[in-house]
Amino acid sequence: MPEPDLFGHVAPVKQSGACADYCEPFRQFYSAYPNKSEKHNAHTKWHQLERSRLLPPLESLLRAVKAQQQSKQWMQGFIPNPAKWLHGHKWADSLPAPPPPARHVPPTPPKKPEKEPELTAAEMKAQIDEMKAKWPTSPYVAHLEKMYAKKLEGTR
Repeated sequence: MPEPDLFGHVAPVKQSGACADYCEPFRQFYSAYPNKSEKHNAHTKWHQLERSRLLPPLESLLRAVKAQQQSKQWMQGFIPNPAKWLHGHKWADSLPAPPPPARHVPPTPPKKPEKEPELTAAEMKAQIDEMKAKWPTSPYVAHLEKMYAKKLEGTR
């Protein structure tokens, strides 16, 4: 047993089997974990799980942390502290499947309107005569006559 100091305090004896500071596997886990809080509590929980043989291999823990970093909850910043994550055995949680990547579907081009069939000269004349009968003073009738006249000249 160690001797007391001048004030009568005795330094605690380190337990065998426990890490003096933080053991290497815990350091690796803590360094990979995104929420850097309550390190001492997380270390304590680590050793409790280790002693009870409930702690999975380090690789499994690191894979679970990496997978959960892609979860909606963690991406929104709701990351439990590492002690609670270990206490809740969160490495065993199943994550919802990520949504499939959005496919880029090019917009469908608008359909081209079908071309109206060309009117014959007789149909053009009949249309103008009909409009003159209905609207004798309409400037549109004169415009239509000029338009049809140009079309008829182009077809000759």
